[in-house]
Amino acid sequence: MSKTPDTIVTGATGLVGRWLVPQLTRQNRQVMVLIRKSTLRAAAYGRWVETHGGNPANLSFHDLEMDQDNLGLADIDTSKLRDVYHLVARYEFGLTRDQARRIAVLGSLRLLDWCQSVPKLRRFVFITGYLAATHAETIRQAPIARQQKLIDKQYRKCGAYEASKVEENILVQRKAKQLGIPYTIVNPSAISGDSQTGETTQFIGPAELVRDIYHGKLPALVGGADTFVPLVAVDYVAKFMASIPQQSEAEGQSYWLLDQATPNFAKLVAQIGQYLGVDYPKKLIPKLLVRALPRVLSGADPEALVFMTNLRYDTKNADKLAKKMAIAQPEFRSSLENWIDFLVSRSAS
Repeated sequence: MSKTPDTIVTGATGLVGRWLVPQLTRQNRQVMVLIRKSTLRAAAYGRWVETHGGNPANLSFHDLEMDQDNLGLADIDTSKLRDVYHLVARYEFGLTRDQARRIAVLGSLRLLDWCQSVPKLRRFVFITGYLAATHAETIRQAPIARQQKLIDKQYRKCGAYEASKVEENILVQRKAKQLGIPYTIVNPSAISGDSQTGETTQFIGPAELVRDIYHGKLPALVGGADTFVPLVAVDYVAKFMASIPQQSEAEGQSYWLLDQATPNFAKLVAQIGQYLGVDYPKKLIPKLLVRALPRVLSGADPEALVFMTNLRYDTKNADKLAKKMAIAQPEFRSSLENWIDFLVSRSAS
């Protein structure tokens, strides 16, 4: 018989969730995993947790229905529940605005409504993303009456996936403050694999870059010499997030998680190509030019181009908190190479 949960995790089958849940169970947390079709998926997920150093005995499962007003959670015993981790996201380009908002915005707001019924809630921890959070911070400086127009502009400019994360960041913070729900936001950059094993469950986004370099399918580099696409190891993100609720100073704060040792994009591509021992592109093509070309010619997804910027991200508060948690960034080069090795082994199999 499962124990009453003290922690809930949505999106536990995603990349961050796959590493966060074992970490939480190692802390002897009683973790309830909220997923669709939980009865069918519980055994396999428990095996994953066990093989990744967690304790499946500390797990319980419950169905999650993001389209329902109460998310299907009305019968959960919340008497011992302290922390809610909200990681659900639909990581996909080409979505309509309504499709992207259904989970990232409407589902997140429903979960906040449900959190009002949790009598001992200590922290609501949720993820948006490093670039989305940056845009959200800018919009938040504008008068409330103008913020919706700026959000609408994000949908036109960035595409539905990234814009929905911007909107989620703004509206979830606003509602959490209105409801008096203690929250912390984590904004990870592009996430690589486990720093020690290279393992990942995500094969889109940055993993596609490695694949394309390996197979010689990256014809040129988009951006300029200062384009920056930062990486962060998934196990670092999981350790950081697992410790957040115990940190009182993290309440109401946002943390950008990325490895500042990540080189500029052109140098990152060079590192990957040199490690693989393959030719790699060196020519830089301005993003505006690529945007102007038909996609059939450029081969570039317009929504992916949003991430090709020269922006830098302030991680001082995250680095300070990580030091207090006794968590250190893994050595970048070895972490990168372990991830490349894992991706290549999967590509060859």
